[in-house]
Amino acid sequence: MIALFHASAGQGHQKAAEAVHKALLIQEYPCPRPVDTLELLRPGFRRLYRDGYHYLARKNTRLLELLYRTTDHPGQGGFLHASRLKIQKRLAPGFSPILQCRQPDVIVCTHFLPLELLWEKRSRPFSRSVVVAILTDLFPHGLWIHPHVDHYVVPTEDARQELVAMGVPPGRIHLHGIPVDPRFSRKTPSMEARRNLGLPEKPTLLVLSGGFGTAPLCHVLDSFRQVKKDISLVLVAGRNERLRNALEARKNDFPFPVRVLGFTDNLSEWMDASDIVLTKPGGLTTSETLSKGIPLILLPPQGGQEKRNRDYLLFRHAAIATKKEEAGKTAVHLLENPEKCQTLIRSCRRIARPDAAETISAFLIDLDQRLTGSLP
Repeated sequence: MIALFHASAGQGHQKAAEAVHKALLIQEYPCPRPVDTLELLRPGFRRLYRDGYHYLARKNTRLLELLYRTTDHPGQGGFLHASRLKIQKRLAPGFSPILQCRQPDVIVCTHFLPLELLWEKRSRPFSRSVVVAILTDLFPHGLWIHPHVDHYVVPTEDARQELVAMGVPPGRIHLHGIPVDPRFSRKTPSMEARRNLGLPEKPTLLVLSGGFGTAPLCHVLDSFRQVKKDISLVLVAGRNERLRNALEARKNDFPFPVRVLGFTDNLSEWMDASDIVLTKPGGLTTSETLSKGIPLILLPPQGGQEKRNRDYLLFRHAAIATKKEEAGKTAVHLLENPEKCQTLIRSCRRIARPDAAETISAFLIDLDQRLTGSLP
């Protein structure tokens, strides 16, 4: 059996696990729903883990960057490291029972927290399980690197080389991409998508804040005040109701239509309706946009992993970057330069892996069948 674990500290980790789960079901391979590891933590620790990250992403990205750098050391050892893992395990009393109940042959993690909780794997009843880590950003981080991880799924050749430099044997690394929902591998014509969503037939810009609404969308919206072009603007505030209300209060100040959404589970359709996507450089959202082949404008990163994602996409000419105060000007300039748009689209298609979820699920099925001896 395959067991999927994520952590809802960031929406991307959950979406990656759900994409793999959906791909497994499409291939008619039974698999329980992904488990949110945060729900297995003691309530106080769960709030600290989840809310602490969201607070830093919104209010103190410098401290988030500092934490990223100071923990980016693979194979951290010593007394303090072992003590932290032991304390963390005691604060997650629901983790071992669910593993003992399911007895999975393959444990798949799309966040480093469940990987850390497995650090005593070899001495536990589930010691024979194979552990697979699926990276959800374009580069690895030291917190993902553990000796008990049997396989790493990475999105880029650069990430593969970096893992090798960190001491991971090349045979354990598999270049399959970041898993996105299979819907992002298909594209509906923009006119049809706009009609289905009730949008006007105008150049459409989609601005994303991340699943938990941590991007500075009010500043981004204000940057469009000087825009004279007849456009349609769609802003997605995620699960941040305060942000959504603030955007709603501003949307009628503009001469063009502005649509404000909260969390949406049909982001694929909104991307189909859009000519350009503006988003912070999270691993999942950028992978979804690349899969659609839509020109991408990157808002300022929040934390070290997003900064590395941004730098990689800029280096590959698959995106352009903007300051939040200049987002409107940058977007309109790109709309008025179709050759630049086509260059971005071609670069997107070169590095996109829209079938990553299907490829990863096939890899996991093969692994599971080999372990259980059920290969034909």
